[in-house]
Amino acid sequence: MALTPSRARRRATDGRKGRPVEPVASGPVGIADLLHAPSTNRTKTAALAFVAFFVVITAVAAAFGKVQGPVLEPFLPISASLWGAAELLTSYLLLTQFAVNGVRAFLVLGAAYAVTGLLTIPYLAYFPGLFLPAHISLGTEQVSALLWTAWHLTFPLLVGVYFVVDQRLTARIIDPSQIRGNVTLTVVLVLAGVLVIVGLVNFDRNALPQIVDHGRFTPLWHHVYSPAIIAVNALAALLVAVLARRPSRLHLWIAVALATSALDAVLNAFSSGRYTISWYVGKFETLTTASVVLAILLSEVGAMYRRLGTMAMLDSLTGLRNRRAFADYLRWVLRRRREGPSELSFLVLDVDFFKGFNDRYGHAAGDVALRRIANSIVDSLHRELDVAARFGGEEFVVLLPETGAVAAEHVAERIRRGVEQMGITHGASTVYSAVTVSIGVAYVDRSTMIDMTTLFGLADHALYRAKERRNCVVVVPYSPDDEKLRESIPRVLSAAE
Repeated sequence: MALTPSRARRRATDGRKGRPVEPVASGPVGIADLLHAPSTNRTKTAALAFVAFFVVITAVAAAFGKVQGPVLEPFLPISASLWGAAELLTSYLLLTQFAVNGVRAFLVLGAAYAVTGLLTIPYLAYFPGLFLPAHISLGTEQVSALLWTAWHLTFPLLVGVYFVVDQRLTARIIDPSQIRGNVTLTVVLVLAGVLVIVGLVNFDRNALPQIVDHGRFTPLWHHVYSPAIIAVNALAALLVAVLARRPSRLHLWIAVALATSALDAVLNAFSSGRYTISWYVGKFETLTTASVVLAILLSEVGAMYRRLGTMAMLDSLTGLRNRRAFADYLRWVLRRRREGPSELSFLVLDVDFFKGFNDRYGHAAGDVALRRIANSIVDSLHRELDVAARFGGEEFVVLLPETGAVAAEHVAERIRRGVEQMGITHGASTVYSAVTVSIGVAYVDRSTMIDMTTLFGLADHALYRAKERRNCVVVVPYSPDDEKLRESIPRVLSAAE
């Protein structure tokens, strides 16, 4: 039976089968999965629960809009710096993803987060008394409040409009030079847009609408600005969540970020001014809005690195460990033997007359045969410590730590019979009508230390003897005092090289 993707994933999680613990993802790998892979019911439930939690928090905190809390002056610059940094980092990850795959949605989302993150800088700089004494401050509380309003409107407008234009998020740029050009243009437009917003807000301070008066919000804020922010963010959240026929994970969490932004505006509408209970909770929701997508992106980056690490350890054809991963495991086993001596057996398997098989049936059939042989080897290993690998071409290796010569011979014979009984027709074989393997077994007793090179040479020596008869198992115990054996090992290694 061929190794199907589901079978490979299941086997890869079982150390007893000679596979790494971490499974290999079957399908698209990377942050792009967040944008196009449909979200699971579990993800939808988590997103709904997240929003429901903040709805409850908002409803409770709104009742304390006029209740003054402790005046913690460092709270605002610290929280604003955190959400600004989170938005800029999110923007960087999204723009980097666009540079990799050219999906335009990442470019627009990255630009939206860049605008909000960059607007945090003038918001803090213009806020009186935060970093400079009030009498020499760059701006007034009016300017900062309007900048806060600008970023709470810019983000949902950019995201909402784009999701309407490209509902399936399929727009993509293929040409690398165009991708680089779009990134450069976007960065320039974002910087220019932020400067324009700051310039418009700061152009005539005396003509600005009074939405803050000596630290307290005016009726204009409560009845016009806050409702507008709430409506725009809520509408954008609905557009993102509803327009997609099969919302992806990124769809859902962008919608969550917009929903928490709307809830943040709700609390500001109910808050009479700074340092009230609802004001503090609102700033916490602003931080959540900025960081929720970042958290999802970082978790996906971590998962991607784990998958890449696993893929680097596996043979792409059979799903077994590759040569490098097997060598690492063998070094670990040899180090353990120096700390606590134990028996060790090492198997080298070679498919009999495999060149003839490929010549007669084609390389595609040869690949199928190798996958089936790998499955058979895996099925023959019953312990967690026993590890199999494809060593190259039609050669496989199996390491059996803490295994004596008799037990190793039984395992090798079980593997040999398993391959033979699969009955893969092999008309080019001179020993059997089906595909078979020859197996050499190197055995080292518990009192003898051995290095990797000598162990491989000993196993190759055993395989050389097995291939003289084909479709058999030959066990060779290691004896440092056997001059004839010691002389034969370098010859086998030289022939193999």
